[in-house]
Amino acid sequence: SGKKWHATHKEEFSNAMKGHRVSQETKDKISKSNTEYYKDQNNRNKTSEAIKKAFKEKPRSKESHQRQAESLRKAYQEHPEIKQKISESLKQHYKDPEFRKMISERTKKAMAEFYKTAKGQENLKKWTDGSRAKGTSIPEKEIQNFVSGIYKNEIIFNDRKLLNGKELDIYIPDKKVAIEYNEDIWHSEAYKENAKKVHLEKTLLCEKLGIRLIHIFSDEWELKQEIVKSLIASSLGVYQKKYFARKLEFKEIDMYTAKQFFNENHIQGFTGANKYYGLFDKDTLVQAASFGTGRFSKDSGQTELIRMASLLNTQVVGGFSKLMKNSGYLECCSYVDRRLFNSAGYLASGWKKTGESEPRYFYTNGKTRENRQTYMKQSCLKRWPECTADMTEHEMCLTHGLYRIYDCGTIKMKWELR
Repeated sequence: SGKKWHATHKEEFSNAMKGHRVSQETKDKISKSNTEYYKDQNNRNKTSEAIKKAFKEKPRSKESHQRQAESLRKAYQEHPEIKQKISESLKQHYKDPEFRKMISERTKKAMAEFYKTAKGQENLKKWTDGSRAKGTSIPEKEIQNFVSGIYKNEIIFNDRKLLNGKELDIYIPDKKVAIEYNEDIWHSEAYKENAKKVHLEKTLLCEKLGIRLIHIFSDEWELKQEIVKSLIASSLGVYQKKYFARKLEFKEIDMYTAKQFFNENHIQGFTGANKYYGLFDKDTLVQAASFGTGRFSKDSGQTELIRMASLLNTQVVGGFSKLMKNSGYLECCSYVDRRLFNSAGYLASGWKKTGESEPRYFYTNGKTRENRQTYMKQSCLKRWPECTADMTEHEMCLTHGLYRIYDCGTIKMKWELR
């Protein structure tokens, strides 16, 4: 038979075929034939089962995997258009919620089967008792290296004991500070079924233990790394400069000065306000605050502290209190970003907690996050003419590869002049 002949003359046939090239016409015919064949779900299932059976009966060696990987790398290098085509195809597939759900279910099933094996049980034990760290991404490793470089006391990486199996990427015990690095796409609704609560839930678990948990999104580390580093260093009490507010001059500043200062020193950047004030060491602006009409309060007459920031890597002792007392306001509200801060600085400056908000969402394409206001329904309809009025804002964004990713909500604070 043909099979028997090929088995006997495999090497001879392989050598004979070397150097022979299949014509483009033949390739196109084969491609068309395969495309037609695999349109039928039954045919796809047959092939899948046949491949599974073959690999189960005769598992591939490590060398075989390496050869295949090397072959793919070579093919992608020589034909980058193939890699791009596959990438675009996958993006289109992942726009379909049903496809993502199917992949998620298959992954869960595969992992469940794996953990039934001896190797799976061994790995599970190591994950649970913390003796095995997960695969660490390059950005996460960069953050770990940064923390190790500025702080010499005990630092624990990839801890799973403290939160009963839930992982903390970085934990500094004597400062009661933990840091999480969150890849935008993996922490969005594209891959997290409980995306709305996942970050807040871990924050609440940490708060019960008196731990401040800082969540860093991947776009922040990529685009605002110096601000992120300053924020982390500040949480550990590490500064390069120190000022005392009593020695600084209080002045009102213009919008352009404030805009540059907040864009360079505040992780959320500048946003418009009514008044801007700063503390100066001679001609150097070292801390600034902006005030405006309350953005989220039903009482439109309420004043809100909108932004407050110090120079990167700089401590201003008493600066927050001095800015508030000299602002001219008798009372004020503000909203603390719970993903990054725990309101301790506010409380130390005489503020009181008055409430909390639910997690808010942004839209992400996996590389950046954008304010949801950018994608209000009418804006989406103008942006994407192919969308229709019967679609929701969320549906329109999903069809264009944009997914919701959530923060931890805010803590509402109130200040009164005493």
